[in-house]
Amino acid sequence: MTKSTDKTPMSQAQIIEETSFNSWRNWRVFYLPLILYAIAIFMASSSTAPPAPNLGFDLQDKLYHLLAYGVLGVLLIRCTQSIWGRGRWVYVASIAFGILYGVTDEFHQSFVPGRFADVYDGLADAFGVWLGHAGYRRWQRRRGGLKTFFS
Repeated sequence: MTKSTDKTPMSQAQIIEETSFNSWRNWRVFYLPLILYAIAIFMASSSTAPPAPNLGFDLQDKLYHLLAYGVLGVLLIRCTQSIWGRGRWVYVASIAFGILYGVTDEFHQSFVPGRFADVYDGLADAFGVWLGHAGYRRWQRRRGGLKTFFS
């Protein structure tokens, strides 16, 4: 592995330093956006009337869940890949983390006045995580980063 600006091979220590869980770049690029987004979802779930435009159809809240958790799915797969690399269990763990966050968010909503936990919201959350995850992986394959689904 070589740096793009330098043609000399990187030592094992440099590779570990560059991909380390503790590197500032990883925190800034991968972990901080995920943490801030999870906090934003939590804060939106804590309000009695979340700020969302009325689109004029019955299941618009499911669409909002799908979109919000789709973004969470993208952030989760980026974060888990930066920590553990790529592999089947990394992808499964990423989706499981997203679904677990959605379940705990629905449970949290049951304690907010005027809000309630809804199984269908949880399903929309889970599908959104999967959809964001699948979309990001498709984008990775198209740009040449992945050769197969379980690479």
